[in-house]
Amino acid sequence: MKRSRPAIDTVGYLLQWLIQVGVRIAGKPVRLANTPWLDGPLGEDPIGPTFYARFAAQSGLHLAANTSDAGLQADFDALASAHFDPARVHPAVRRFYEHTAQYDMDVWSQWHGVLTPFARLLVALVSPLMEQFNLPLAPLATSKGVRSDLVTFVDGRGRPLYAGWLRQNKATGAVIYAGFYTVCTPPGTGHPCVKVTFPVSRGATTVILRPQNGRDGALTLISHGSGFGTPGLYRIHRPRRGGAVRVASFPLHEVFHVYAAEEGTLRTDHTLHFLGLKFLTLHYHIRRR
Repeated sequence: MKRSRPAIDTVGYLLQWLIQVGVRIAGKPVRLANTPWLDGPLGEDPIGPTFYARFAAQSGLHLAANTSDAGLQADFDALASAHFDPARVHPAVRRFYEHTAQYDMDVWSQWHGVLTPFARLLVALVSPLMEQFNLPLAPLATSKGVRSDLVTFVDGRGRPLYAGWLRQNKATGAVIYAGFYTVCTPPGTGHPCVKVTFPVSRGATTVILRPQNGRDGALTLISHGSGFGTPGLYRIHRPRRGGAVRVASFPLHEVFHVYAAEEGTLRTDHTLHFLGLKFLTLHYHIRRR
């Protein structure tokens, strides 16, 4: 018997609620104002492609007028430390991060292992409700391409605070990622990392990625740390009555390998692991418009 969409949505909302309950129970209370490395936009339902404009209006920030040359990093050298040398990164990779809006991309998925049914179930049931994390469930799900749009959030003095990167499935319009990109220095590392905040229902999923130099100018970003305050994935839950949020660190680790490829294009292999088990690889082909 075919289930109706309302019944499927009910199951999705139940799973979403269970995740929130788990974060409330397992998470630690945190004041984001005192934790700048975790502070970022928090979401409600739904997220979707209009969240950036709503966030700008609510936060008092402004959207930069010119987005044709926007990048995920206003200055790639902001990631420099004793552990990472931006000068060793291939110029084409650096250019992509500083001028992301000038690029188009294709993506295809490759699911792996015993965790695949559970991960795909979450994507199928919960992601459409949030209008966030609609990862391709089949390699050809994004065969018509991925739409990539960049916005830059600036304060009253015109200083860039966040880069908003929206990626949507061209075939369906579904939001694959609606993220906020910036640089932070988590206390457990003491050196700059890439921070990506994905607003979700009543909170955010924040990923802290440690940059690492690779062979032949490749860039590797790793969200694998050794405890709270180090690179990793953090689920933030905002209580209805305000006050301190609850933050739980999840054993979901990501690795991005970005490298220059043929004819001036770039490729990225993005792998996701849960409890050490790889369950998804996203392959990106990136080219200048």
